[in-house]
Amino acid sequence: MEETKKEIIVRMPNWLGDCIMTIPALKALSKNYSLILLGKKWLQEIFRGQEFYKKIIPYKGLFKKCPRIEIGLLFTNSFSSAFHFFLCGIKRRIGYSTDIRSFLLTDRIPPRKNLHQVLQYNYLARYLVGEFHEEMKLRISQEEKEYDVIILPGASKQAKRWGEKKFRKLGESLVKDNFSVLYVGAKFEEELLKRASGKMEYSIPSLGELPAILSRARLVVGNDTGPIHIAAAVGTKVLPIFGPTDPKLTAPWGQKNSYIYKNPPCGPCHRKTCPEKKHICMNQIKVEEVRKKILDALKT
Repeated sequence: MEETKKEIIVRMPNWLGDCIMTIPALKALSKNYSLILLGKKWLQEIFRGQEFYKKIIPYKGLFKKCPRIEIGLLFTNSFSSAFHFFLCGIKRRIGYSTDIRSFLLTDRIPPRKNLHQVLQYNYLARYLVGEFHEEMKLRISQEEKEYDVIILPGASKQAKRWGEKKFRKLGESLVKDNFSVLYVGAKFEEELLKRASGKMEYSIPSLGELPAILSRARLVVGNDTGPIHIAAAVGTKVLPIFGPTDPKLTAPWGQKNSYIYKNPPCGPCHRKTCPEKKHICMNQIKVEEVRKKILDALKT
């Protein structure tokens, strides 16, 4: 029974894609604990209706109190998040011993490098419950496949963007071959969406509507960004385009090798903008190459 489970407060990551990658760890934890998630306000939209947590509390700042729960788990690696748990009076504070914060933790887990992000979160969960949970799936109502391809041309960092002109050429080539295409993005990306989609259809769903929209495609293609992880979590095939980040660490979970990456000599740099000003990692990826990958994915 849920009432018999001990409560644990979990400090969630700040980025959308990272939050999606915590799902297997959260599901493992939920078998033994009643989860209270502390994080960005939009968590309530993206996790609405899921069964692996009890409550979501928006994080309001370092000196704002959170519930004084005995056990706290940090999915964040920052000093400030550990300090916040200390200020909140959480007795048992568990996390990776990074960012000179070991003295703030009661349970110090040695950091694990060169592991996929899903596994890094899973190791923290295993410390408490003794097992991994492999499945990364958001529970939503089943939607019919209305689009062959959904294209996500945006990204939070400039260096992660393949380029709106290339996304437009890609969409036009697919439409010419009678594939149905929809461009999707956030409200703040509307101008980019208009440029990338040209005369083709685009949509700006709310974060709460996004999982259902992405489930309506046979394939989602886009940059390495949060929505591509949401698409994978609702069971849609994905084809992410990687530039400054390493797909071995952050590729959508459960879809091995289904990404495009050129492994340039200067990368992965993880920069917001290209320090070389040449954007080699993205400029090496051509429209025809992505188009061929899409056609191959749609055949299976």
